[in-house]
Amino acid sequence: MINKTEINTHLEYLGYTTDLNNNDEIYAAKPGCPSIIVETYEHMIVIRGAYNKNSNALNDRLGFLEYVNRLNKNSRTALFTDQGESLGLYTSMYGPYQRNTFAVMMRAWEYDLGEYIHGREMTNVYLSPDCPEIDKELLSIPENDRILA
Repeated sequence: MINKTEINTHLEYLGYTTDLNNNDEIYAAKPGCPSIIVETYEHMIVIRGAYNKNSNALNDRLGFLEYVNRLNKNSRTALFTDQGESLGLYTSMYGPYQRNTFAVMMRAWEYDLGEYIHGREMTNVYLSPDCPEIDKELLSIPENDRILA
């Protein structure tokens, strides 16, 4: 069985504020990263998180799904999914907890959720709360017929 205390200590070392709750899930938060939930199973560690969508993502489902596909195409470890009101984030590590392997996974996770996602042009359009709304009339025009200003 994977030792949650070791993982909790490792997350604290990496700068996360952690809380090991009654269900033995680890809730962790770090400035600049979304809050995460770490779950452990007999031979697997699962990390989940989410970014809230803005109205553009909710109104332009096709565009948002294209954005999610582009994120998944080049991410190092994170799997990005549409979770209704949010952009879901997921990764997992199989096998026993090993400090070096977990550290490499967390570096890749933090890259995907920091520099990688924020370097994408459409991140502000779909995730930023202060982004201007996309013209809804433009969304009803097939993509091939849209005229870019």
